[in-house]
Amino acid sequence: MRGMWMGLMMSACLQGTPDDDAPSTLGPRGACDPLAEEACWFPWPSDFYLEDDATTVTGRRVAFVPESLPATDDGNHPTVTHFNKRDGFSINSAVLLDVGPVELTGTADWVDPGLSLDAGSHSVLIDAQTGERVAHWLELDGRTPEGEVPLLVLRPAQALDWNRTYVVAFRGLQRPDGSAVPPWSSYAALVAGEDTLTDDLIRQRPRFEETVWPALAQVGWAPEEPLIAWSFSTASRENTLGRMDTMVEDALQDLPAAGPTFEVTAIEEGDCSTGVVARTIEGTFESPRYTDVDTAGAFLVEDEHGQPVRTGTTTVPFLIRVPCSVAEGRDGSGPVAGQTPVLQYGHGLLGGRDEARAGYLNEMADQFGWVILAIDWTGFASVDALAIVVSLPEDVGRFAFIAERSMQGMVQMVLSGRMAMGGLVNDPALTFDGVKVLDGSSLYYYGNSQGGIMGTAYVGLSPDVDRGVLGVVGGPYSLLLPRSVDFDTYFTLFAGQYSDHRALATFIIGMTQQLWDPVEPGGWMSEIGEGTEKQVLMQVALHDAQVTTIGGHVMARSMGAKQIGMPARDIWGVETSPAAFRGSGLVEWDYTDVPAEPYLAVPPPKEYDTHECPRRMPEAQEQLRIFLETGEVVDTCNGPCTGVLRPSCTSTVGQ
Repeated sequence: MRGMWMGLMMSACLQGTPDDDAPSTLGPRGACDPLAEEACWFPWPSDFYLEDDATTVTGRRVAFVPESLPATDDGNHPTVTHFNKRDGFSINSAVLLDVGPVELTGTADWVDPGLSLDAGSHSVLIDAQTGERVAHWLELDGRTPEGEVPLLVLRPAQALDWNRTYVVAFRGLQRPDGSAVPPWSSYAALVAGEDTLTDDLIRQRPRFEETVWPALAQVGWAPEEPLIAWSFSTASRENTLGRMDTMVEDALQDLPAAGPTFEVTAIEEGDCSTGVVARTIEGTFESPRYTDVDTAGAFLVEDEHGQPVRTGTTTVPFLIRVPCSVAEGRDGSGPVAGQTPVLQYGHGLLGGRDEARAGYLNEMADQFGWVILAIDWTGFASVDALAIVVSLPEDVGRFAFIAERSMQGMVQMVLSGRMAMGGLVNDPALTFDGVKVLDGSSLYYYGNSQGGIMGTAYVGLSPDVDRGVLGVVGGPYSLLLPRSVDFDTYFTLFAGQYSDHRALATFIIGMTQQLWDPVEPGGWMSEIGEGTEKQVLMQVALHDAQVTTIGGHVMARSMGAKQIGMPARDIWGVETSPAAFRGSGLVEWDYTDVPAEPYLAVPPPKEYDTHECPRRMPEAQEQLRIFLETGEVVDTCNGPCTGVLRPSCTSTVGQ
């Protein structure tokens, strides 16, 4: 049997489409993957749901019908329109499988995904084009209600490649009582070539013969060895990020050198004898709009080719904080002409531009001589919260509006940067004692939490920002949300519609990642780091209850970021390098007065949340200054970066 499949491997094309050579007498394709034994939508994701489409880059397109996806308790299936625009699955896809009770001792975990590359691994994730194993780890869904059986989750250790087919297989899994997890009867029938196969299993056979089993043979697995095996194919970069590229190119193509039209609407003078802020400036600028309406819950308007088109303009408020060291000079001898960089600041979860008024940030800007510029992150700002709460539980297919309106917000971030390097340079509001302080060329980015997460996409996308500091950052979102206390309220809200926890996990971990990628680290990690002009410094905290540091590990591996020579801990797949070095870096802060991070996929206790800590550490602030100004990652901790939660920083959930 093994020799027969090795022969197939040598002669077959590893990129066959799902329905190649399927008999023409077969009936219509069903709604559910025929490998599924219980819930329709497992295994997730699966090439069963792809159809040939010569108009896409990959030559295929996702083709869900509503019944393919989980229904609410009222029996309502999600709208599939936005999911079916993808020409494959997310490069950040987690694999979901309902195996019943299972014991994971001895399998690869997030601490050591490298175990998945061993010959004796219970699971494989194989690049079908190269035949190479892909590092991953296994975990159980940590959000499973007590008394229910959690789903098995396979998470790639880093982002996958664009437009690539991957094969997944499991073998030798055991129950907690030591008994063996039995093979899937549908898969066993497919391997045996039984005459009683359903039409959909027969339709799958060419894909298994041409792709799945040859890939397994490459790693020494016979077709009958797995409990279950299947393939899924990733989307193209063009299909995933192309709309974002189109919007920015369109917004910039006729933009004047001075940037967007803006108006200063308010100026508040500060008192430098008692504070650090000399002037607060508020105003608005005009941006092209690409959404159907200019309110929360909006979707992009697209042409016949699926590309966004302008629908009008929108007015974007901005906030600027000028520190005393800029207005009066660092030594009090007066302002210096044309030497002040602008720091774009990205706010936290569902927040707003007024977070730029934070004391620690203003003090840091005063110390380093930077002007702070902030806008609301349209799509994921406070004004968008109600639409998320009201709309999504009824139809999670509407989730696309979060990502699509956030794409509009990305355009506005780019334009705010152009304004900072253009018209603001000569504006009287940025002139002190007749001196124009902005240099018009140095544009930095710094964001925390959501501002770090979505800021990753912004740095990757922006034509003007080459370096950014990402505080308490991680990705992809499908990894972050189950491990975040910030998601507790939303989780409860969605759980009210989905009493089947498997359906809820499929929505949170599986379906939404299909749409997140254009506005979060997942889609842009390959645009940053090694081999690119874009570099980032990630400053994260162990025991962060809002953004897990495991997401920072995934980002670092995907970008080729390095740790400084004496890190707080070793991270699998992340190289250490003596400081100083140029390139992207990951620095973890370890707070010694909090419990150890949870091993399972759950949030740490929020009473020990370290999320606010790194940004307030003098060593972190000096490190980010040097990185932004010089591009070097330096050791400002003189060894591992450590601290204490109290009183070094404030534990404030939601910032």
